[in-house]
Amino acid sequence: MRPTAAGTILDASVLVALRRSIFAQTVVQFSVREHRPLVIPATSLYVAVLAGADPADFDAHGYTVIPFSQAIVPGVALVAQGATAPIAPDVAHVVWEAQVTGYPVLTDTPAAYEHVNAPIDLEVL
Repeated sequence: MRPTAAGTILDASVLVALRRSIFAQTVVQFSVREHRPLVIPATSLYVAVLAGADPADFDAHGYTVIPFSQAIVPGVALVAQGATAPIAPDVAHVVWEAQVTGYPVLTDTPAAYEHVNAPIDLEVL
C-alpha cells in the first residue's frame, strides 16, 4: 500500500480474507493507528456477509461504511455502464468510491476489476 494514501477502500474479497491475511490485518492496524480512513462500501459488506464474513467485525473504530444511496446511484451506474464487460454492482460501488476519494482499493480478487474502464489505484493482497 502507498504510505502516502490518505485512506484505503476495502472491497468484499478483502473483508472475507481479513481473518487469514496478515497483510490485510497490517493495513487495518496501520490505518487505525495513523487515523487513516478505512472505507467499506455497503455493497461490499453485503457481499462479504453472504460469503461468510461477520458484519460485527466491521463495527469497530476506524471503519466507515458508505451507504449505497440514491445520491450516488447515477455515478455508480456510470462506472458500470462504462465497463468493457458487465461488472458486479459491488465492484462498481468500490470503483465509484475510489474515484470520489482518490483512495486505493485493497482487493484479493483483481480479476473483478479487469473490465473497469476507470482509473483507480488497485492494491492486491
